[in-house]
Amino acid sequence: MRLFDLYKHKESSKIIEIIGFATPMGKFPHKTLKVVFQEILLFGDKARTLTHNMGYGTEKEIEEEYDFAMSHEDAYKIGEWKDIIEAIKGCD
Repeated sequence: MRLFDLYKHKESSKIIEIIGFATPMGKFPHKTLKVVFQEILLFGDKARTLTHNMGYGTEKEIEEEYDFAMSHEDAYKIGEWKDIIEAIKGCD
């Protein structure tokens, strides 16, 4: 799991992008690394993200709900979000 990789929800086909990693601040007995993600929404030909569509979880939690869809390198090669999302959803 790396920054900007894309994942597809196993049931709803919602697409998310990994945008960061974080740990809790303070004295916690188990500082578990959290993965931060945002949902990618397509409006016409334009991709959008909304702050209320951001989420987080452990790598294990995310991989239980989402399947790896595409690396950021492969997405970069495709270029346009519309084409990236069509490529991911075409894998159903």
